[in-house]
Amino acid sequence: MSPIVLYMFLVIFIGNLYVYIQAYKILKNKSTKNISMEAFAVSLFAQINWFIYGVYIGNPVIIFSSTMLIIGCILVMSIIFLLK
Repeated sequence: MSPIVLYMFLVIFIGNLYVYIQAYKILKNKSTKNISMEAFAVSLFAQINWFIYGVYIGNPVIIFSSTMLIIGCILVMSIIFLLK
């Protein structure tokens, strides 16, 4: 794997942590106030399509990024649903 691909995996990992940080904050505060289920639903839809595209072109960076966000969006949406 080339250095640029490894770098992009690292950037994606760090950049996509916000979804998991959001999930942690929701659980810590036991509050979903000001959290938009719709925004996470739209993001989930987009990431599923990016995942399909990544598989289609065989791009591991896109596949990794979209998988990370799909899991994160499902996690946050589940927490929102359970706490409301």
